[in-house]
Amino acid sequence: MDLQAIFAAVQLMSKEASSAAAEVSTGFQFEPAAFVSSLKYMGLGMLGIFIVIGVIIGCTYLLNAVFSRKEKKDHPDDRK
Repeated sequence: MDLQAIFAAVQLMSKEASSAAAEVSTGFQFEPAAFVSSLKYMGLGMLGIFIVIGVIIGCTYLLNAVFSRKEKKDHPDDRK
């Protein structure tokens, strides 16, 4: 194979790749109104995540308070 055949093959492959990419990209349209309306659902999802994290943290504190062992500190009056 000579250099011209390799160059022609590379050009052909790049044209096929660019046409395939163009076919894929033509099916997508950005609609700002749809994006703005979907922000409400994203906000609700994030709020739900923060609420669940808060409940888990609260349960952890509650369980720690209920089941933690409190160590007695040595008082000078308790020594014999």
